[in-house]
Amino acid sequence: MPIFFFSSVQGGPWSVGSLILTLLPYLIQFSRFLLPESLGMGLKKYPFSVIDALFLVLGLVSCAVGITHAVEWIRRNGGWRFLLQLLLHGYHAVPDARFGGGAGFQEAAGRAGRHGHPQSRVTLEQITEALMELPTELYMTPEQLAALPVHDLKELIHGRGLEPVNCLEKQELVNQLLEHGGSSAHSCSICCEEYAAAPAARGPGKNVEEPQQVLRVLRCGHRFHVECVDRWFMSSVDYSRQPACPLCNAPLLQSKGK
Repeated sequence: MPIFFFSSVQGGPWSVGSLILTLLPYLIQFSRFLLPESLGMGLKKYPFSVIDALFLVLGLVSCAVGITHAVEWIRRNGGWRFLLQLLLHGYHAVPDARFGGGAGFQEAAGRAGRHGHPQSRVTLEQITEALMELPTELYMTPEQLAALPVHDLKELIHGRGLEPVNCLEKQELVNQLLEHGGSSAHSCSICCEEYAAAPAARGPGKNVEEPQQVLRVLRCGHRFHVECVDRWFMSSVDYSRQPACPLCNAPLLQSKGK
């Protein structure tokens, strides 16, 4: 049974060992007090002193402390996903794993702070909360936008965090919506599929009504399929990159000061 050994010296080495094998002789000798007389006779010839009992207690306490620190370390680095990756690929395959307190951790944290990156690992809960704050909208072709009343066009513009242009022509509002987001206004840059391509791919003679495609609008103005961009942000937990827009690298998570 592998148990984490945690170094008490700052900056000291960290290792993984099998503590249960170290405690096995003491457990065997101590078990004679727990077994019936008939079963414990074979163990009576082995003396069990107070020092042995003290070492056994200290070993069990150390084992409990090690397990507690290991659980906290795994939780701090991402929880069950990190544990699964650690078991499958080993510690060296997880470059973002950080032990608290060592000199190596402090140096890495200092480098992260100088480059403006957060010092703690981003969790799925943080990403989920940030995604829930972002608006979604149904994709509309230029013709569908032009058919909307001015009030609805202004609502769409406000929903994207913009201010409507001072104009009298409805087409100018349509143009403002089409220009905002650049290339992401017409196609998803993650799956490389045009938003209007799916209905056109049905071919002539097929009148099956396609459901409208739902897009998620990021704070930078870029838009993507909801399922594509959500999967993109969720996968950042498994890699070293920070959750950011695939096009302009604008961060998903806002700083606390904003």
